[in-house]
Amino acid sequence: MALSSSLRILLLSGICLLTWIAVGNTPAQSETAVNVAEKSVSNNYVIHKNILYKIEQKKLVQISSLEYDPYLSSDDYIVTLSETIHSGAASLPGKGTYNHGKAINIHKIEKENKLKLYRKIDLPTDYTVKTTALYKGILFVTGNLGENIFGFYDTRSERPQFVPLRVPAEVKQKMFDDLIVDGNTLLAVDNVVWPKWLVLFDISRPKDPKTLKVVELMEGVNEHIEKGVVGNNYLVLFAENSTKGGRRQALQIYSKSENYKPLSEITLWRWSRQSEEETGQHSTPVMSFMDDIFILSGYGPGVGVIDCSSKITDKSVLKPLLYTNEKKRSVPVVEAVVLPNNMIAIKTEKTAEFFIVNKNSLSGW
Repeated sequence: MALSSSLRILLLSGICLLTWIAVGNTPAQSETAVNVAEKSVSNNYVIHKNILYKIEQKKLVQISSLEYDPYLSSDDYIVTLSETIHSGAASLPGKGTYNHGKAINIHKIEKENKLKLYRKIDLPTDYTVKTTALYKGILFVTGNLGENIFGFYDTRSERPQFVPLRVPAEVKQKMFDDLIVDGNTLLAVDNVVWPKWLVLFDISRPKDPKTLKVVELMEGVNEHIEKGVVGNNYLVLFAENSTKGGRRQALQIYSKSENYKPLSEITLWRWSRQSEEETGQHSTPVMSFMDDIFILSGYGPGVGVIDCSSKITDKSVLKPLLYTNEKKRSVPVVEAVVLPNNMIAIKTEKTAEFFIVNKNSLSGW
C-alpha cells in the first residue's frame, strides 16, 4: 500500500534528524568542541624544583625555568612571585631567609608548550606576598598586605583588586606559612609564634570562603613551616627551627580522618652548637604523596619514603627509594616526581633525565 505524502515527509525528516545526530554536527556540539579545545591544553604538566616539565609517554621533558614559589593549577595556569625581597633570621637552616614577592605573575600554558602572560599584579608599596594558591580563578594570597595577612584577587578581572579576608582570632595577624588546596578546602598553616594553628576554609564558593575549623599544630621553639603537602588521608608539614642550642629539621604528620590529629614528628636533621655535632641527613622540602606513601625528594643524596598508614614514632626513619632496573639490580633513586596519574618519574645515578616508571618497579616502602 502506497504511503501518503504526509507520512513520507515525516519519515524523511526523521531519517535526516538521526543522521545529523549520528555525525555529531549539531551547532551546540560543534561550538562546545571548539571552546574545549581553546580552553584546555592537556593538563600533562608538573613542576619540580622551579622547573616546568611536560609529561610524555616515557619521560619528562623540560619546558621552562620558573620564578619564585611556582604554583600550577589544574587548568594549566602557573602563578609565580617576582621582584622578591628577603627577610627573617639568617641563622635558619635551609634557605636561611624568607622570600616575599612584590609582584605576582600568572602565565597560561598554551599550545606548543608556550607560556603566555595572562595577568601581572603589581602590589602596593607596603605589600609583600609570601605564598599563593589558585582555585577556580581566585588567587588566595598571604603575606604583609597592609593591615591584612590574607585575602584574594579575582584573576578573571582585567584589573584584579585585593579583597581582604577575615582570619580566626587565634591567628593573631601572624600571616600564614603555606596555603594548600585540598579539593574544596584551603588549608592555611599558621606562622612561627606559639601557639600555631591549621585553619581550614571551605572554598566551594571561592569568593566567599568560610572557616571550617581551627586545629592546633605541633610546636617547636622558634619554629616555622617551610612547606606542607596533603594526601588522601594525611597531612605532612616540613618544619625548621633555630635556637641557641642549634638547628633542626623535622616532618610533622597529621591524620585527616581524625580531625588533623598529630600522629608523630620525625627528625630529619639536627645540629648542636655546643658540640658542632650533626645527625641525620640534610633535606630539601620537595614533598609529595602516592596514596599513603610520603615521598621526600632531596633526602640526603637521594629520595626517602615512609608509609604514613603504618605506626610512626619520632625514631622512625625514611627509607631510601630503590628502582629495579633492566638487569634486575636495585639502584638508588636520586630524584622523584609523583605525576597526576599516580605514576612516578625518577632519576638514578646513571640517568641525566627523568623517566617514568610503574610504582611496582620501586621498593623501599
